Amino acid sequence: MKKNSNRGSANILILAVIIFGALIYFNVDLRSIVGNIMENPGFQKVWNIFVVAWTGYLYL
Repeated sequence: MKKNSNRGSANILILAVIIFGALIYFNVDLRSIVGNIMENPGFQKVWNIFVVAWTGYLYL
């Protein structure tokens, strides 16, 4: 039997719409959540490691 990959993509899209709808319904402010995460020193350290690794990968 062959699985249909379009069905999986449709399920992910439907789940994303449901999640965004719930966030809008409950008035969740994503800007403040993302802003707090981005200001975290631990996150900045991990992000910088990721950026250095990614740019090193691109220059190979």
